[in-house]
Amino acid sequence: MANKRRDVYKAKPMTEGKKAVIQGLLNEYDIQTAEDIQDAFKDLLKPVLKGIVDSTLHKGKCDEKYGDFKIDFAYGIAERLAGDKVGDVVGKADKLMYEHKNKVKQGTPVS
Repeated sequence: MANKRRDVYKAKPMTEGKKAVIQGLLNEYDIQTAEDIQDAFKDLLKPVLKGIVDSTLHKGKCDEKYGDFKIDFAYGIAERLAGDKVGDVVGKADKLMYEHKNKVKQGTPVS
């Protein structure tokens, strides 16, 4: 299968609806830090991702259009501190993502 070049993501305009969703998340999860964001995403995405994985496992394979491969999910969220450049934050998040990925590979429970 030939690699398709993906278009660069272009942020869509901030709408009142998006602002309301963000404010709702900030209120619901009392988000103050990057760790709070990480916990909120775990809470929100875990059931969704579990449903996707369970569905895939139930079928015994991925949808044929995607090929037959194991599905893993790892993430890293870093807090931007005063003086950090964007690359610093991305580097921290990348490091955390690989730490998470290694825990998953080793079978270490992750929350």
